[in-house]
Amino acid sequence: MINLSVDGVLKTEIPEAFTEFEYCLSFQDFDKELRFQSTSNDGVCITSLIVNGNQLLVGKLKNQPYFWIDGDHNECSDENLSTPNIIVQNGEVTSSFCPGLKRFLKFQAQIRIPYFH
Repeated sequence: MINLSVDGVLKTEIPEAFTEFEYCLSFQDFDKELRFQSTSNDGVCITSLIVNGNQLLVGKLKNQPYFWIDGDHNECSDENLSTPNIIVQNGEVTSSFCPGLKRFLKFQAQIRIPYFH
């Protein structure tokens, strides 16, 4: 399972074995910190993460359409990203297991986070 928090406040839990997940935030939340956090050691492959209509890419080269959120496996290479959490703010990745990289991302299933005005 993955927790989705906005500025440290838990907004929803993304269930195990999901194939598609959508959660709508208000437009005021767009500039806030969105944290996707693993709650276990069972990895979840994210095949697509779309924030406000923009697909985010991840990895060392910022060219991957997927990544893993996994509590006990961390990797940042040219081909893989596995991280216990990932933080998005203003439509950009600001933190993950890849040090120094600002942008990468994508969920196995698709998570869409539309913002409403």
